[in-house]
Amino acid sequence: MYLISSSNVKKISRMEPPPVDEAAEKTISDYLRSWGLEAYIPKFLEESIDVETLQMLSEADLKDLVPIIGHRAKLTTQIKLLTNIMSNAFENTELYGILSSSNEGKGLLLQYQEKGLLNNAARRRLCNLIITHELKNDAEKKIPSSRFYQLAYEISKIFKQESSSVYFIPYASFSPLQKTSAKGKLLDQYRQRRRDFIKSGIIKSFERRCSSSSSNSNEQYSPRPSTSAQEAISHLEGSKSVNISEKLLWLQNNCDPWQMVESYWEVTTKERLNDLASKNMTISNYFTKYKAINLSGGIYLLLKDFKIMYPDYGDKFNENWPLIKSKLISIAKKKGLINEIDESNEEQTDLAALTSLPFLMSTSNVTSTKKATKKTHWRPSKREVLEGFITQVASPAEVAVEITRKRDKLMKMDLQMQPFVIAVVSPNESITARYIVINNITYEMPTITKAVEACLKAIFVLNAEYPKESRHVWQFVQTVLFELKTKYDKSFTAVNTLISDLGIKT
Repeated sequence: MYLISSSNVKKISRMEPPPVDEAAEKTISDYLRSWGLEAYIPKFLEESIDVETLQMLSEADLKDLVPIIGHRAKLTTQIKLLTNIMSNAFENTELYGILSSSNEGKGLLLQYQEKGLLNNAARRRLCNLIITHELKNDAEKKIPSSRFYQLAYEISKIFKQESSSVYFIPYASFSPLQKTSAKGKLLDQYRQRRRDFIKSGIIKSFERRCSSSSSNSNEQYSPRPSTSAQEAISHLEGSKSVNISEKLLWLQNNCDPWQMVESYWEVTTKERLNDLASKNMTISNYFTKYKAINLSGGIYLLLKDFKIMYPDYGDKFNENWPLIKSKLISIAKKKGLINEIDESNEEQTDLAALTSLPFLMSTSNVTSTKKATKKTHWRPSKREVLEGFITQVASPAEVAVEITRKRDKLMKMDLQMQPFVIAVVSPNESITARYIVINNITYEMPTITKAVEACLKAIFVLNAEYPKESRHVWQFVQTVLFELKTKYDKSFTAVNTLISDLGIKT
């Protein structure tokens, strides 16, 4: 247990608790961003809606402001939880009182309140202290979503650099196929404590008592990360060309001249992608149908599609990478993940920053289903996570061998190989080649950052999945580097934690 001296105890006892109206410091834009509804900020500002008036909106008002049902359901839930927090002023200082009442809590306040950012060990201590307090009088106590939400909110108020989403994200269901499970460090600690109680015999059986985690959702029914592609397609204008069918037929039978391929590819975007989004069209069939994407320049056809589908996100990666790269290298050095690096070699530092990502986040189980009944669980190591993101080989001759090895390994677990990056790295750590692997086709890219950027764009265009073992790493790239959010995104506590550690506002 963390102990502090009597002089420090006196010091902490004189600390003033946070003002009870700190919630008011957060603007309506801040709340909408934290809820993943930033697209509606202009509309809310246009209608002069602030935090106070937000709680006065009628159902009709919400329907007018947020016409999409899933988004409106999410907003309604968040408003209810926010109202519960702001309606009881004394509750806003409750967590501060809990921390101040024990040496462990006082130690956390003394060490981290001024800086505002906790390390992972401190986060575990904090969650352990909170859950211990919550269950101290009743081991069977049911902790509802609203309580987890409140505690997570108060953590972010006391420790200013901490994100509430690290500690709790409520369960949400927009439709049978659109569900997100509750998650967060507080919920993890609560579940672990219950398992300990069961093992020791304090409680007899485990029931899903936490209302926030009562979802029966199964990941295999969750939409693919790029299902939003279908929404992007729906907003595209169809080609005005009267010969669209002829152009599609030409693309199915020709690969040159390349200038004509590019021209026809652009004017047939909506028709092709609608075809790809249909249930009967697999990625493999799509590659067979349109032969040009099997050529070395085929990746650039997919990038054209992304630019048309997501015109506001084409350059986001390049805009954000320099700052995020420096932050990643800094934290990786502090954790001893990077020792010596040639700062003058830009691509070497790029690779170091990118490959540090799997080691800066915790891993989670991958579930696959065999024969429709038996589930298998695989907890990939961080090295395996890295291989699902950027695989490194020593020579170009090993590329084909590595692709075969990876495909065979995934097939044994009934998992499909998804797009990924391969880098050929020499013994002196210089990169001699970089490839994207999609549908057994290898596309060579000029730099490692271009490879990662293009790979994610291709995943979105092809409506593919992120590799199961590295999906949280790709989600970080999507959220932080592309600033691209969709209602189908899976939330990862590990990603939220790293975002908080890096001091990034999303």
